[in-house]
Amino acid sequence: MAGRAKGPTILLLDNDPLQLKTWKDVLRKDGYKVIDVGSQDDARAELASQPVDLALIDLRLLNDKSPVDFSGIDFAKTVDPSIPRVILTDHPNLDGSRAAMSGGDKSAANYYVSKKEGSGKVLKAVRDWLRPRVFLVHGHDGEALLNVKELIKDLGLWPIIMKDEPAGLVSLLQHFQRYSNAGFAVVIATPDDVGYRDVKPPEKELRARQNVVFEFGFFCAKLPPERIVLLIKDPKRLKLPSDVVGTAWIELDPHGGWKSQLTKVLKKADLKVSP
Repeated sequence: MAGRAKGPTILLLDNDPLQLKTWKDVLRKDGYKVIDVGSQDDARAELASQPVDLALIDLRLLNDKSPVDFSGIDFAKTVDPSIPRVILTDHPNLDGSRAAMSGGDKSAANYYVSKKEGSGKVLKAVRDWLRPRVFLVHGHDGEALLNVKELIKDLGLWPIIMKDEPAGLVSLLQHFQRYSNAGFAVVIATPDDVGYRDVKPPEKELRARQNVVFEFGFFCAKLPPERIVLLIKDPKRLKLPSDVVGTAWIELDPHGGWKSQLTKVLKKADLKVSP
């Protein structure tokens, strides 16, 4: 990562000037553009005035010596959820940070990392959360989901699976909107439901789950066609909405041939995948 001409923009918030300079230097040496601020008001102003790819926030923004100062977590809750938020803490085992999340709301931040673990650990957290995100739409076929997820990870990308992300106290639709800000969507259509056509005699059809159809339509409106791929399991029997006809798709075959095809599509969409 070192030596990049242009890197993502990171908002760095720490009330300690020495810590602010230290982590600013670490991030800049790794090729990132850093917006360093020492107050929550300045951080809000920067977030409102320019795009930011990740926020790196100190746990204690009011009193560095207070064991009950979790103001960094409170601030992280106010940041746009589409921006990855990493909390920096002095707790070596991170228990104090996790305990600070009242009411079981773990949606305040994406990750917690201890300063005492060193710059390597902090940079790894930053790199992980800055990887291109791929949203996985899925039904009830857990094996298919796992196989796609593992391929996405092997390619150096970040798979977003809504059920694995902390929801907090929000509705299902709000939860989906929070995490759907990805640059690519893989829609896994598997025959999970059975429906009947309203004819006589009634004709049974295997269908994808309704959430899969809904989310596929959402991403069709949100992303260009080259950034959506439809994986279909058992395409000869699976009935999909007529609007899908003409959409490029890949058969989710049991022999794994879909992996090379999906990789090609991801590369064609200019996602930087691992060799």
